[in-house]
Amino acid sequence: MCGPGRSAGRWQTGSVVSFQEKPAPGKAQSKMINTGIYVFSPEVFDYIPETGEYDIGSQLLPDLVRQGVKFIAHEAAGTWLDVGKLEDIHVATAAILRLETDIRPARQRFRQAVWIREAASVDPAGIVCRGELFVDNGAIIENKAVIDGTCSVGRNCVVRSGAVLRRTQILGSHLEIPGGLRLQDKIVTDRYVISADGVFQTLEESGIRDVRSIADQEKLARVG
Repeated sequence: MCGPGRSAGRWQTGSVVSFQEKPAPGKAQSKMINTGIYVFSPEVFDYIPETGEYDIGSQLLPDLVRQGVKFIAHEAAGTWLDVGKLEDIHVATAAILRLETDIRPARQRFRQAVWIREAASVDPAGIVCRGELFVDNGAIIENKAVIDGTCSVGRNCVVRSGAVLRRTQILGSHLEIPGGLRLQDKIVTDRYVISADGVFQTLEESGIRDVRSIADQEKLARVG
C-alpha cells in the first residue's frame, strides 16, 4: 500500500518500477510512501538470505526492483500516521481523537474529544477527564477515576474508582486497573506495560490484573 509521505516509489499500471528508502529532501522520485500491509507469495523466500538480518523496506523491495521481479502497489487514500516509536502512538491517538485525521473513533462523542463506544459503560460527568479519551466496547470506567492527557481504554477493560491514567494507552483487553494505581506515559498490552523509556514490566509487576486469567482460575477452582 502507498500513501503520501517521505519515502518514494514509482509504478506503471500498478507495477513498481523504482523504490527509494527514505530519500534525502529533493531527491525523492515521487510523493508516495511505502506503508501498510504486504502480501507475498511463498516464492519471496527465494530472494531472502537464509541468515542475517534483511529488511523489507530498505533491502528486499529495492532488490526485487533491481532484479526485475514484478510486484504491485496499491495507492491508498487517507491519513498516514507513523507509529514506529512509542511516542508516536500517543501522538497518533491524540490526532485521531481530535479529528485531525479522517478516522472517526466512535459514534458517541462527549465534550471536545471524548469518544465512547456504544457498549462501554462510563459516565462522562462522573469521572475527572482533562484531555482526550477513547473507551472501547465493553470497557468500564468507574466514577472518580482520573483521566489526564490523551488516554484510551481497551475492549472489556475496567478502570476502578480512584485509578489515575495520565497519557496512557491501554491497548490490551480484559484488564483491570485497580483503584489507587497511577499509570503515566504507558503503553499497556495484553502482557506488558511499556514505559516511555522502553522499559518493559509484566502486568503483575505493574499492579494490573488480567481479568480473564482470574476468571479461568476461579472456574478451575469451582470444578476442582
